[in-house]
Amino acid sequence: MTLLIAAWSNVFDLYTSIWWWDIVVHLVLNGVLAAALHAFLVTQSVLPQPGTRAPSPPWA
Repeated sequence: MTLLIAAWSNVFDLYTSIWWWDIVVHLVLNGVLAAALHAFLVTQSVLPQPGTRAPSPPWA
């Protein structure tokens, strides 16, 4: 959804008409990407579940 907002913002020229729009869109997109990557890494058992104490991985 956030990526669609970024794409349509370009279609409607929001990046040039609202000076701060680019900053907000990039901030939100990076936050969504970080959350999705974290959730993916937890489901793949690369990162421990939140709230649990897991031993450090050997590469750390």
